[in-house]
Amino acid sequence: MAYAIEFKDVSFSYGALSEQKNAVLSNIHLNVAQGECVCVTGSSGCGKTTLTRLVNGLIPSFYEGTKQGEVFVNGIELEQWEMDELCRAVGSVFQNPRSQFFNLDTTSELAYGCENLGVSRAETLSNVTRAAELLNLQHLLDRDIHDLSGGERQLLALGAACAMGADIFVLDEPTANLDAIATQAVKRTLQALKSQGKTILMVEHRLHWLDGLVDRMVCMSDGRIINDYTVSEFCRLSTDELALMGLRAWTLCDLRVSKHEINACENELQNSDAITVAPFSIQADSLRAKHRKNNEVLKGLSFTVTGGHAIAVVGRNGQGKSTLAHVIAGLMRETYGGISVDARPLSVRDRVGNIYLVLQESGYQLFASSVRKEFTIGMKSVSENDMAEIDDLISRFALVDKSERHPASLSGGEKQRLALAVGIHAGAKLLVLDEPTSGLDYTNMRRCALEIRRLVNSGRCVFVITHDVELVAAACDQVIEVNRGRAHSTYELNERTLPRVLNILAPDYGECAHEQVASHESEKTASHEHEQVVVREDENSASHEREQVVARGQDEVLMRGQDEAVVVSGLQAQRRDVVYAQEQTLNGAVFSRHKKTLNDRTQDIPP
Repeated sequence: MAYAIEFKDVSFSYGALSEQKNAVLSNIHLNVAQGECVCVTGSSGCGKTTLTRLVNGLIPSFYEGTKQGEVFVNGIELEQWEMDELCRAVGSVFQNPRSQFFNLDTTSELAYGCENLGVSRAETLSNVTRAAELLNLQHLLDRDIHDLSGGERQLLALGAACAMGADIFVLDEPTANLDAIATQAVKRTLQALKSQGKTILMVEHRLHWLDGLVDRMVCMSDGRIINDYTVSEFCRLSTDELALMGLRAWTLCDLRVSKHEINACENELQNSDAITVAPFSIQADSLRAKHRKNNEVLKGLSFTVTGGHAIAVVGRNGQGKSTLAHVIAGLMRETYGGISVDARPLSVRDRVGNIYLVLQESGYQLFASSVRKEFTIGMKSVSENDMAEIDDLISRFALVDKSERHPASLSGGEKQRLALAVGIHAGAKLLVLDEPTSGLDYTNMRRCALEIRRLVNSGRCVFVITHDVELVAAACDQVIEVNRGRAHSTYELNERTLPRVLNILAPDYGECAHEQVASHESEKTASHEHEQVVVREDENSASHEREQVVARGQDEVLMRGQDEAVVVSGLQAQRRDVVYAQEQTLNGAVFSRHKKTLNDRTQDIPP
């Protein structure tokens, strides 16, 4: 059988790490057939990106090291390829596609690869037109690259590779920073390529969007392939089994606001950090901001939050979330409005020390020559207590064996963990995390969630700008929806509001969440009926018991105040739940309409 990609007992070590004991890849055997789509997943730093670099020729042409074994691309050994010919055969899309663009406009970028290879003008125009039609990219032609959203950049990078006539596509975390709509656009594009017989090898942590696209799931750990599943075998693994392997969920239908995960975090923290920050509140008042001469990005955004909370900031790409992070942290100056702490305005200078931003591209804020020294930049002196705290953070973020490494040599996920650890060490009252888990596996996402809860437990406030619904469910307790530069809604995250978040971050699974809410409500109905029976059995305390039922009902409705305009009595709330249970027994059409009503009610949660 002819293979598009073939690894035969391949091991690899970078540069000075050329001893076999420090191998990044060890004894890799992997075959990818022509027209097959294979996803490689596994823990951060396990060697996934290195595997892709051996396919597209970045190793050894750009990254030096020691390789053992053989790599074949379209049946030809890697060392026998001329680099220009290999570029024609293998198209690459990096996690950050901006790093591979060379032009200012999109059409020139689509044509650049062909031009660089000396293809004639007529053939170049034909290739660009064919790629745009195949991948439905006509709406991207003749646009400024800097005006593209993250998803559009990914599509453009795919189009540029397709225009060069590539038969094999290698993608590294193609949806890491994309919203749900952009992710689906990338999925449709990859399906179109697959339908043309193209071969796709991708590295990915978030797995819930891959159903219907991939043929095999290859799992790696510590530089080795530990499992190679067909997609039918992989999808039969439970969420718990995947979690034990350190992998994200294949489906989000079982996703809930992770009270068990949050409680587990809090149990770990009970005997650790006491409240160390006095209660405080942060207000954003009618924030407006724009990039240079472009149109406004923030258009009067306002909110008020208090310490001791983790707030998920969600919304589509290009709505102003990262701009909001930069304004809050003082990296951008607002054109109108301001930031206040306890009603005291904070100037841009005052925000330094009170607010710490962990950038989406964390490598931009790592400057030291080693992981350990990254913590001490800017410190006039380092005490024993400081070193003990630094050692503790390095251990908590699983970077002990990397402590003397240069940050530039870390994997993308390791850089993210280091940047977050340094941010925690800075001691700011407010941390703003911009896509902190885009390159993290399940284990390290959980580690990040634990640290967020630790910060919340100490009285700090954490803004989490993310498209990672699993992180939101595990770590956050409030939500701010950003839409067109404004805070569209602000609400508590709970089981009733989870469908709303899913509709934004993973709309394909919103219906699953609604059904879980319905099941949750049925359980509540049974509980209420039992309480009423207890009231009737104890006639002597009937009045007292009814008062308790009413109080419980009122408390419940107050908690539901985000989607109820009027606070009704506890008995009314019980009757509403009984009606809900009765509706479930009616025909499918009525039940379908009820679910639509529940969806509409969730969508109308007031700010």
